[in-house]
Amino acid sequence: MEIVARLLRHLDSYYNRFVSDGAESIVARFSEVSSYACGKRVRIATTTGTYTGTTDGLEPGGLLRVRRDDGRTVPVISGTLIEAD
Repeated sequence: MEIVARLLRHLDSYYNRFVSDGAESIVARFSEVSSYACGKRVRIATTTGTYTGTTDGLEPGGLLRVRRDDGRTVPVISGTLIEAD
């Protein structure tokens, strides 16, 4: 039960931060603690194809950016993310 209470307190805190400051502070915090936000080799599988690249941070709205092996940097809107070898 204690874990649920802690989860709800954190959720409430982040929600209040989102309402008062917008998404930027939440996205910044996620970037700080995420092991996938920057520098991870990944393969992205979408409905239109598959590509590999390196994670390159988050968009202001929270979408993951990937620097593809062909040099383009794209936001990942949807797809399956697989850690690349």
